[in-house]
Amino acid sequence: MGIGRFAFTPMLPLMQLHDLVSLRQGSYLASANYVGYLLGALLLFVFDPAPSRAAKFGLAAVAASTLAMAFTSSFWPWLVLRMIAGVASAFVLVGVSGWALAVLATYDRPRWAGWVFAGVGAGSKVRRGSWSL
Repeated sequence: MGIGRFAFTPMLPLMQLHDLVSLRQGSYLASANYVGYLLGALLLFVFDPAPSRAAKFGLAAVAASTLAMAFTSSFWPWLVLRMIAGVASAFVLVGVSGWALAVLATYDRPRWAGWVFAGVGAGSKVRRGSWSL
């Protein structure tokens, strides 16, 4: 999920430096990703796929749509690809959440559910059993 959501952020200054996008276009690309999250959530609500199927589809689609951005330098295809990455990221989040929460419930560990949503990179903050801020 982090690929679809965060791979774009460090690329934006380079894209601007090479006059590929303006600040306004960059904000549209970011917004397209968020609209994609909303669309993905709505699609999951309507179609209700199995969590593993949603996660697998999402992982493949987010990687493919992000990689596809490298093969064009045109704004409009990027906009569509960012939206697809958003939809796919929603599939990953919901799919992995559904799977992990079910496993935690099976092992009577519902209090660990917060770790599912701790965020990308939380593991790098843990040092010898304590949080390093």
